[in-house]
Amino acid sequence: MSFMYQTLIGSMVYCLLSSVALGKEVNAFLDLTKGQAPTTQQMIKVNKNDVVHLVISSDEPGDLHLHAYHLSVHVDSKIKSVLDFKAFATGRFPFEWHSDVKHPIPPKAHHKALATIDVFPE
Repeated sequence: MSFMYQTLIGSMVYCLLSSVALGKEVNAFLDLTKGQAPTTQQMIKVNKNDVVHLVISSDEPGDLHLHAYHLSVHVDSKIKSVLDFKAFATGRFPFEWHSDVKHPIPPKAHHKALATIDVFPE
């Protein structure tokens, strides 16, 4: 590939990426105990186009889902997990926890939202 062609491609990619609206980077944390988040971590607030860096820890293994964004991450009880995503849709969206540990809880409570993320317009 010629140098001129590479430069043209690089310029086109730069222009494309420059035109994409970028928000700020937001660090958030969910420290779960028995599938519950502390009250202070149950509401995450960001703006549209922010890049969210969510660090999750738990005392038991399971899966954290952000259904509206079709995202999930497996969390091991010994390792912190990370979920990075761009907040592209506005609204209030629940995080749900699906524990790998079987608890004697009623079926209706199994998929209760443990936290929410509020994505505000820019």
